[in-house]
Amino acid sequence: MRPLPTTAALLVSLAVMGCAGEGDLAASSPPVNPAVSAAPGEAAASIGAERIYAPGPRTRTYAATDTARAGRPAGHERRDVSGAEADGSWTIALATRADGADPWKPTQTLRVRRVASGAVELVELTDEKEKSVTVFEPPLTLVPASLAAGAVHRAESTLTIRKAADRERVRERGSATQEAAYLGRDEAGRDIVETTMRLEISAARVLRRQAMTLAEDGGVATADEVRSVRVGPITVESSKRRLAQE
Repeated sequence: MRPLPTTAALLVSLAVMGCAGEGDLAASSPPVNPAVSAAPGEAAASIGAERIYAPGPRTRTYAATDTARAGRPAGHERRDVSGAEADGSWTIALATRADGADPWKPTQTLRVRRVASGAVELVELTDEKEKSVTVFEPPLTLVPASLAAGAVHRAESTLTIRKAADRERVRERGSATQEAAYLGRDEAGRDIVETTMRLEISAARVLRRQAMTLAEDGGVATADEVRSVRVGPITVESSKRRLAQE
């Protein structure tokens, strides 16, 4: 195991990775009916991956609040979604700033792709601060083509963290699991999806769980997120926050 500062920095970086989805409804998809209640029996039988992830181009911004500290403001996040490339992949570039007067600071870029089955996979994550690239082999399925109500989809992968400037240099290796579940609808008739990502590198563990309320046109309207990083018995990072589309 590497010294604590190096491993902890990498894991904290991975813990904040922006895997909250960004999608638009396909033209043929029916609109969400705001009159539908949150009763499980009235939720859709399933929802498609395009409700959560879809290529752009488009940009969305979110206001963050620290829910562990009585909703204290915690800055802003921007997500720039590219159009699809020939191989079916696209990027989600994340940037943050403390308040509206500050310049945006790039933090991470995710490369995702839609495969023939309709599932959306995470291929790699580039971290600007750590100057690293995390490659998932095989690509980690974030959501299947369709999420059935009440069912939990689970996927596994291995990960390799490399230096961005020299991809031949390996910094860490580990494993990743992703679970996704469609929870039903809220009182306004909006679909809710919960995802849980777990990463393991040596004796270190990352947990990132988020409940995403989807916008009527697809993608995320709000997200409640809990994340923690442990190295052995020590918790080196723990937080709760809410993102709300601006």
